[in-house]
Amino acid sequence: MSSSERTNQQLKVLKILWVAMLMSVGTYAFVGVVLSQKKIDLNPMLPTLMYGFGAVGAILTVVHLNVLFRFRDKMAYFVYTLLRLVMAESIAVFGLILLLMGANQTVFFGFLGWAILLILLSFPAADKAKQFANPS
Repeated sequence: MSSSERTNQQLKVLKILWVAMLMSVGTYAFVGVVLSQKKIDLNPMLPTLMYGFGAVGAILTVVHLNVLFRFRDKMAYFVYTLLRLVMAESIAVFGLILLLMGANQTVFFGFLGWAILLILLSFPAADKAKQFANPS
């Protein structure tokens, strides 16, 4: 199997994973909307967790957008994109956890929107794979 064929197969797998990540964030949104219809008492730890998850999300965003690319010589594009997708989805999970603990929908959808944006920025494409392998 040539390098080009292997790259094309990996891109297909990444695109499937990309769609799955977007669908899972949509599922979180559905679950969050259904659960937010019920009255939940605010957890006293909620403000601390909101700041903590926000800080972790900000760190993941910096790693997602910049830091991982600096290690491109140590990983394949497949691994790079997979790591970016996992980091982006974890931000959506943080939003769902906050909602389950009593945060309002604005906080929840803020985290979901943030995750969706990062997932959209992580769309796997052949030109990105080539640029990743041979940065100019």
